[in-house]
Amino acid sequence: MSLKAFDSKKLLVYIEYFFIAFIVIQPFLDIGAYFGTDLSLLFRVCAMGIGFVYLLCYPNQKIRRYGTLYIIIVGVFMVFNTALNYLLKDPYFLVQEVTYAIKTIYVIEMLLVYTAVFLSIKKRQDWEKTIQRAIFFNISVIGIVMLLATITSTGNRSYETAVKQGHSGWFYSANDLSAILAISFGVMLLYSIQAKSKKWLYVPFLLLTAWAMMTVGTKVGLGALIIGLVAALFLTIIRLFLKKGSWLNLAILAGTLLLSLAYIPYSAIGNNIGITFFQQTEGDQSNSEEQKSTIAQQDMTYKVMSGRELFLKNVVSYYNEAPLLQKFIGMGPGGNYKEKLKLIEMDFLDWFYGYGVVGFLLLMLPLLFFIVMILKGMFRRLQLVFTPSFFMVGLSVVLALGIAAVAGHILLNPASGIYFAIFLSYLYTLSFAPSEV
Repeated sequence: MSLKAFDSKKLLVYIEYFFIAFIVIQPFLDIGAYFGTDLSLLFRVCAMGIGFVYLLCYPNQKIRRYGTLYIIIVGVFMVFNTALNYLLKDPYFLVQEVTYAIKTIYVIEMLLVYTAVFLSIKKRQDWEKTIQRAIFFNISVIGIVMLLATITSTGNRSYETAVKQGHSGWFYSANDLSAILAISFGVMLLYSIQAKSKKWLYVPFLLLTAWAMMTVGTKVGLGALIIGLVAALFLTIIRLFLKKGSWLNLAILAGTLLLSLAYIPYSAIGNNIGITFFQQTEGDQSNSEEQKSTIAQQDMTYKVMSGRELFLKNVVSYYNEAPLLQKFIGMGPGGNYKEKLKLIEMDFLDWFYGYGVVGFLLLMLPLLFFIVMILKGMFRRLQLVFTPSFFMVGLSVVLALGIAAVAGHILLNPASGIYFAIFLSYLYTLSFAPSEV
């Protein structure tokens, strides 16, 4: 076949099918990573390459030009950052630092790629239902895996200490899994409440996901569960007043919320935050009082940040002592560490100290652009705010940004970061093509 006979439009369509399928296989990639296969790494590296080719061939000149130019600039910056810190830092863990640089580029690139994909496919199919169905499937798979891991007692413990309970099933990181569930649950609710018929089929999966979010044992999962259900209830009530809601949705959401609240004292997260109905022996009660006294004396910052302020303090001291060039270009992930690389696990701060003033502004540029454009679309069409899609996907984006700021595991983590990229792209696309109110 000659090059002239090759249809570039078909290539773009095939690539778009690939990225839709790529959403669906995310939980299987994460399971594969837990069991030590290289499929996760292979597929994600391929996705970066395919995504760059897609942007290079994209028919919209503005998206093609700015998208590819931005990725090239970020790539060049990361090379310069790596070379600089290789010369200045001792010790220096090349593989780890390069890995974090690639992870950071991955999340940003997926944001650009999925925006281009959604803007393209919305012209020829019900793209919203396609994305919502894929997310519902993903989170249902996670719930089923968590259940199987619980039944077989093969779940990966969330915490090293015996005092804290919880497991992440057959997934590598409890923090990553908790972030995925937290930012995706709203879209799962969205797909359920927008179903036209047989809504009862979705209820078992909603309950299973709610249980899984509490079984992981992190505060992020519990907070997102309650916020998601309360927000969906609020939206449903508003739409009932507008005579566009469903009483069945109200019943399903209220029932799920009440059952979730009732289960907290029996759950792993209930144990971890001190809400439990189980009785203790007299000796245990004495210890409990001592523990309560100790906890009461702890600094509130430590409770909220789970010790992250200690790592932040270290990195700030590294930054203050760093040469001027590192202040602008960055100290690399973990800063000028003395023994081992350790992130603060507050993504925006990890960006700032790792990549300096220049790198931080460069990485924030697309996020700020998307947020500004979404806000413009929102204020231009105020009725858009209370459409189910905009409201629930917007909630997912807000939760993701909040988690990234406080608990991390979003902007430097491909497993959870891709969901943030998908939802921010989704919201951006909605701001240009709003659904019916």
